[in-house]
Amino acid sequence: AKEELGYVPVTSPQEGLAATISYWQERKRRELDGPTIFTWVAVIAGMLAVFSAAFLPPVGPLKWVLAIDLFVFRSVLVTRIVFVAAVAAHAGEAVYAWFVPVRL
Repeated sequence: AKEELGYVPVTSPQEGLAATISYWQERKRRELDGPTIFTWVAVIAGMLAVFSAAFLPPVGPLKWVLAIDLFVFRSVLVTRIVFVAAVAAHAGEAVYAWFVPVRL
């Protein structure tokens, strides 16, 4: 390339490789930092809605939550099962996320 095109590299291969490795390490670190605050708010709101439909009496705005939940899940028993499964899945995810940085 130097003879045919007159190209002279600005950085050495070692510098370029070091910059590439540091870029991908930083990108991996950013992606493993976890969810944004908007994700946390959506998860908490959804879990509260399913909990209130499954275990609280339908009073006030909870009537709408129960109606939507029954439309989706068809029964209070299924809503309770979904809530327990979601809690178990989130707890398992939390344990997994706790141990991921240890292995990296």
